[in-house]
Amino acid sequence: MSHESSAQIVPFGAANPEVVNDGKVSAPRNFNFEIIRTFQDKSDMFIQTSHDPCGDQKQWVTMSLTRMEKGGATSVRHQVTSPVRTLTRSNNNVVTGSRNICDLDQTDLNKAVISEFIDVILVKNQIERIGEFMPWGRFIGHNPLMKKGRLGFAEFVETESKHKNPMIFHEVLDMVGKGNFVAFFGRVSFRGSPYKVADLFRLENGQIIEHWDVAEKLTDVE
Repeated sequence: MSHESSAQIVPFGAANPEVVNDGKVSAPRNFNFEIIRTFQDKSDMFIQTSHDPCGDQKQWVTMSLTRMEKGGATSVRHQVTSPVRTLTRSNNNVVTGSRNICDLDQTDLNKAVISEFIDVILVKNQIERIGEFMPWGRFIGHNPLMKKGRLGFAEFVETESKHKNPMIFHEVLDMVGKGNFVAFFGRVSFRGSPYKVADLFRLENGQIIEHWDVAEKLTDVE
């Protein structure tokens, strides 16, 4: 049986009540912040945010995973952030799309689908099997470097696999899900440099319908 809930949308001031101006809750001057999607998986909380940290209309997107530890303390397990690119070949903004959480009884099945997708498509580059995971004509990608639809995603993966210095998928560090949404945090190499990545998927009937991602180059201290 399918159950529905709604992904949470919270303005900065409401999410941070300690920010007060003349007795009123408000955000810092020139700072825009919005929680786009969030869901809880046991003790883990996934959060996707959009923010303008400098107030100069340059948007950044962050995907985070926090964990409630024993004793009630909360730790940040992963955080990946990147500026929003203005050119989006697929005509889909990096944060637009569905926010409705449903199919709560399908969480484990959808996690299994994404695990297999990672192994078959991202690790083994068996792009001829893309149809097992993405329906033709329905997939919506939000990566500005990819062309529209399933063909655009497949073309990007295939092109990378043939590059002299290709993107290499190393490992999944954490995976969380709730109903029709599944997210993972992992590590890749891109043009010889290490990156941390976060990918969010929306699924229907065991197939990927929508995808968001963010990547951040790792520093020496990470």
